[in-house]
Amino acid sequence: MLDTIAPVHHSQRRWVWWQRCLWWTLLLPVAVFVWACTLTRGWPRRAAIALAAVIAVVGLSTGGTGKDTSNTTPRAAAGKITAVAGETTLATPPVDRSAAPTKADGYLAALSLDGGPQSPAATEVVTILTGLSGEPAASRPQYDRDAFFERADLNGDCVNTRNEVLRAQALRFEMASSGCVVAKGVWWDAYSGEWFDQPKELQMDHVVALGDAWESGAWGWTDDERRAFSNSAANLNVIAGGENQRKADLGPAEYSPTNPAQRCSYLVQYAAVKAAWELAISPADLRAVVDGFTACPSGARPAPPDVPIVPAPTTAPPTTAPPRHRQPQRNLLRRRPPPPPRPW
Repeated sequence: MLDTIAPVHHSQRRWVWWQRCLWWTLLLPVAVFVWACTLTRGWPRRAAIALAAVIAVVGLSTGGTGKDTSNTTPRAAAGKITAVAGETTLATPPVDRSAAPTKADGYLAALSLDGGPQSPAATEVVTILTGLSGEPAASRPQYDRDAFFERADLNGDCVNTRNEVLRAQALRFEMASSGCVVAKGVWWDAYSGEWFDQPKELQMDHVVALGDAWESGAWGWTDDERRAFSNSAANLNVIAGGENQRKADLGPAEYSPTNPAQRCSYLVQYAAVKAAWELAISPADLRAVVDGFTACPSGARPAPPDVPIVPAPTTAPPTTAPPRHRQPQRNLLRRRPPPPPRPW
């Protein structure tokens, strides 16, 4: 009997004050009522039943006036308690992410120069990701892509993030007459291993997808933090539209670029962004990163191949013909030959 009661008794130590009050408010009148039923008929039973009713009324009316703080721990006192969907959780202390874009660039540069599994940069990033490993929180708001403010013009020069990345990752490009949009250029999509010369055929890929970031903790960020993340150049690549659709919001455990030579570069960029922004990573994606680093050589970001040489056109360009002078109209009727001379 004690073995069955003890777990309930110990679990009460984790109850909040109103749960304890409700427990005793329900338990005590029931106990008095059961005791009253064992008495003989007459005034003793009626008095006991009345006592049980009085205890129940008093307990329900005063049960919410007190507050039990005996189970307050130092950790609970240091943090802020928030209730989400009926669950009581401890809010994590605020994190300053203003330096996250710079940190991502630093991790990316270090891993690109020496992406080997034993390099200090790889060891540091893997250590950070190991501390961030875990499944997404079950209670979170529904994913809202508009909350990331994509394609923003962060510096106010009329060139949004898409065109900034198109310019930065092009081998050569030309701007439109407005100066705000990239009109044409030459791009190498390392994911698919193809060349492109039309911006409309390319899409902006977030290496750590926005949906992945939302589930990994970005749902609790401020608007400015989400805007900075979605427009960070360290997390953006110019790739083919079809490749971007295939990647969607998958991580390295389920996605790999069509071009096998780009696998290591993708892992380096993914790990650098996750570590810099302190985004949670699933155990499967963490294992894919660790295994990938083991197989990746130093310098995991290969340079694109040479730009294909377009042959010059064989036909001569059209030239402007000189203006024609109007010629007088000739008489198209032929004259009859003169008759032969008459013999004399």
